Amino acid sequence: MIQATNIVKSYGTLEVLRGLDLRVEPGEVVAIVGASGAGKSTLLQILGTLDVPNRGKLHIDGTPVHGMSRGVLSRFRNENLGFVFQSHRLLPEFNAVENVMMPAWISGQSSDQSAPRAEALLQELGLGHRLAHNPSELSGGEQQRVAVARALMNRPKVLLADEPSGNLDSENAEALHELFFQLRDRSRQTIVLVTHNETLAARADRTLRMADGRFI
Repeated sequence: MIQATNIVKSYGTLEVLRGLDLRVEPGEVVAIVGASGAGKSTLLQILGTLDVPNRGKLHIDGTPVHGMSRGVLSRFRNENLGFVFQSHRLLPEFNAVENVMMPAWISGQSSDQSAPRAEALLQELGLGHRLAHNPSELSGGEQQRVAVARALMNRPKVLLADEPSGNLDSENAEALHELFFQLRDRSRQTIVLVTHNETLAARADRTLRMADGRFI
């Protein structure tokens, strides 16, 4: 599902990624761990096509992504990749269903087309009673589950999560972790996680450790 080859990324004279190779199989959960500054989030940004490497190649489901124009790449990202961040990044003026529908709206779907799936996702994640609530009316764990539903809205081939439970208490963090593995088991969802949570990393199919821009 993901094939990254010799990924190099520098910011000025600072070399953040130093020739990384990564292969992720369909339906695999891969955790990337390491100290702050190791390059984990930079790698995830490149895998998510939000940043471009100085050198190297990236294929997602067999498609080479970094030769695409900006518009084609944006559409590819919207249709194939889902993102969950440490901060939920929900839009405060929209309710839970509307936040989940955002990726579908961006892809050109109408509310009538996208609302049934958004509502079904929230029901599946235990938020059927919160459909019309705005983010300020939701707990931290509920907000992050809305963010996961939003990431799944367009049926992405890859779900990318950057410290997804970093702002949650232990109970809500464990519930979110369980959700990721349910997604793998039910739908063979491919997931790449950047995390400092060793419990979450230990449950992944594979854990990769980074230091100084390399896997160790």
